[in-house]
Amino acid sequence: MPERFGPHLAHRQSYARSVRVRPMERAGLFGQRLDGTEFPLGDQPEPDRGRGRVLVAAAIRDVGDRKRVEAELTVTREGRDRANQAKSRFLARLVMICVSQCRPLSLLNGTLRRYVADPDALQMLAHQEQAIDGMTRLLNTCSTSASSSPGPSSQIRATFALAELFEELRLEFQGVAASKGLTFKVTPLRR
Repeated sequence: MPERFGPHLAHRQSYARSVRVRPMERAGLFGQRLDGTEFPLGDQPEPDRGRGRVLVAAAIRDVGDRKRVEAELTVTREGRDRANQAKSRFLARLVMICVSQCRPLSLLNGTLRRYVADPDALQMLAHQEQAIDGMTRLLNTCSTSASSSPGPSSQIRATFALAELFEELRLEFQGVAASKGLTFKVTPLRR
């Protein structure tokens, strides 16, 4: 035992008066090697109350490597948590900015619909409106996800109508496909 812990004999005598299993590692004890260097001590005395007397066996081990790894993991975990919080704040701000940009697009689209009479142009504006609405819903979902800050292993479960999603996709991409000479078709599954 390093000298700074005082006479170890007194500790042993104190333990002998109140025998119980107690991990010494929590007491912040250190052992001392023959070369004088110290190491964090892991020691768990195991009392044996056999044959009318108490015998105590203790295995002393160097727990320095484990303590260094625990400290590194704590620092790494804290750093990762701070980085995740910063990413969540950044995502939340980015989503707010994008949502605020969708509003003027939607208003502009509505204004154009009042001034345009051409059926093809009105159909394009309708597709554009659906795309803006879809983007706004997606951004609102991202905003909700960012504010709830799920951890890396968390899952977000949602129930939605798959047929409606595919119908929105059809309406959104049908015009794009037609402009390239393609047909975009969604066929619902029947049970």
